[in-house]
Formats: sequence, structure tokens, C-alpha cells
Amino acid sequence: ITGSFDRIDFRGVDGLRLKDKWKGGPKTWLGVQVEGFPNMFMLAGPQGASNSTNFPRAIEAAVDWLSGLFEHVLTHGYERVEATAESQAD
Repeated sequence: ITGSFDRIDFRGVDGLRLKDKWKGGPKTWLGVQVEGFPNMFMLAGPQGASNSTNFPRAIEAAVDWLSGLFEHVLTHGYERVEATAESQAD
């Protein structure tokens, strides 16, 4: 389920390792972000659409959605985007 994500030493807020955060299983917001890992975006993360549909089409949809998000972030001058614990739980 986690693929390469548990083989790369991703570090989030306060040095939290993604591997440790997902020790009990991965939790994501739409398979795109993980609470505690700001500005980390996954095109095909666990719990994302690519796990339940045509992989190339799911990635295309994720790229389109993230492109709109990045445009919004740049337009408004934001520097940090992070999933909340509540959104991730939903």
C-alpha cells in the first residue's frame, strides 16, 4: 500500500518520519497529503483514487487538481499547505 513512501526518509514537522507516522497503516487526505508533512503532495498516494480506478487517468486528475491548488497558493501568497488531522480522518 505504501510503495516507495516507506523506503524514502520523508521527514515532516519536528523531524517526524513518514514511516513512523504510518506504522499502524497509512492515513492521508484524499491520497494527496499527510497531516504533519506540509507542502508534500503525492500524485498516487495510499488511499487515493489511483488505488481504485485506471491509474493513468487518476494521476491525470490529481495533476489537474493540484495544478489548480498551486495556482491558488501562488496567487494568494501562501507558503504552506498541509492537511489537517480532521480532514485526514474524514
